[in-house]
Amino acid sequence: MPHRTQETARIAPSDPLLPRPGLADFVRSLFRTLEQERVRNCALQGWEEFPEQSQEEFELDLAVHPDDRSGLHSAIDRLGEDGYRLVQQLNYSVRASALTFAWFENLTLKTARVDFVFEPPKNRQKTRNLWIADPAVAFTCTLLKNVAKGSISARDERRIGMLTKKLGRTRAGGIAAELFGKRIAEQVVEACREGNLEKLLKRLKPSFTWRQLLQKPSRALRFSWSDALRRIQRWKQPAGLSLVLLGPDGVGKSTLVNGMMSSLSPIFCGAHVSHWRPGVVVPIRDGDKSAENPHDDPTRSAFVSILYLFGFCMDFWVGYAVRIRPQLSRTKLVIFDRYYYDLLVDQVRYRYSGPKWLLRFLLHFIPGREQVVLILDAPENVILSRKRQLTLAELQRQRVDYRNLTKTLNNSHIIETQHGIEQALAAACRVVTEHLGRRLKIRRADSLITRPSQISGGSL
Repeated sequence: MPHRTQETARIAPSDPLLPRPGLADFVRSLFRTLEQERVRNCALQGWEEFPEQSQEEFELDLAVHPDDRSGLHSAIDRLGEDGYRLVQQLNYSVRASALTFAWFENLTLKTARVDFVFEPPKNRQKTRNLWIADPAVAFTCTLLKNVAKGSISARDERRIGMLTKKLGRTRAGGIAAELFGKRIAEQVVEACREGNLEKLLKRLKPSFTWRQLLQKPSRALRFSWSDALRRIQRWKQPAGLSLVLLGPDGVGKSTLVNGMMSSLSPIFCGAHVSHWRPGVVVPIRDGDKSAENPHDDPTRSAFVSILYLFGFCMDFWVGYAVRIRPQLSRTKLVIFDRYYYDLLVDQVRYRYSGPKWLLRFLLHFIPGREQVVLILDAPENVILSRKRQLTLAELQRQRVDYRNLTKTLNNSHIIETQHGIEQALAAACRVVTEHLGRRLKIRRADSLITRPSQISGGSL
């Protein structure tokens, strides 16, 4: 049975995600806390944009000494105290992790991603009050990070190309030969120089693995075991999020869905929107979607309603296993515009005339323990000015019943939408980021940062 919680989402004065000075302040706070916690680090790339430029999708790559993981853990906690909440941790290998931090500037959610590669930062130099990596270290770490990911961004492609030219063919080839073997080293250097490394990545990972296994078998086996545990943990504790939006027609669900997909995109690796249910066992038909007036359709008989209900429940169960859970494990944001919970409020919409106790009983078995449920609400006159599908009496009843769901559903929050999309979107994003932050605090006890063999999170 879901736990009972209730919260109306508003941006309170004590909220740690209040307006911050900006990205430059985050970067300063990051390097200051790393210095205070004595975390040996050096910037691989991204430091060139600091602090003069503030890109919308700023990314910073850092090499951190593997022995300083506990200090990094403490530095992240101190950043949270400064208002920069850790909301996402994506571990794409035992040696590398991407952390996303979030804060608010006025009503706008801002994020910054920092990629950590756990390698000793050798031959580093200090400039602009931060440590900069030697080109050879930057080349090695950036190359290994993208090999682990199995893909490379245009930004990293350009960066590796510049590093290759700075090092020269001979030195870059020596590094590539040490990592992947002499046979393929020349191809790696040429691909880096020409910006075609993407085509080689699938061949490089097994080459690196076999080379490590031959040179350092015990260490390679430990890493392989840790990586297997990471993949299992990624399924057990996915880094994606299932989000449900409920509320009467006209309250602003569609507008908020679009806004959240845009605002939360830097935190997740894609988004998927479903209407009401997965649609795997029982396909979604036009009759399932919002009609001009969904209350105009006649209800089914009690017997047929129960048959449909069990079919829908089967769709939730099977659809979660074969469609929703895999997306969550791939760090996707899965948004449901309505969900099973909608049946508890509006049976007429779904043409249900069976017993209500059955709806409440089956609720115990519907997947959704880790969902975030947003119940959108606004005064009747505001909703009726947008859509006039329901009578005033029916709308009043639905508003009361939707708000009462917070007494039943776990992690449910009321979002007021009468003040405009900006405030509603800020409140909704605040709920999501707080949830992600709390979830990470629980998982980080056995995460990559504290125990490299016990990793939680998703994959890039």
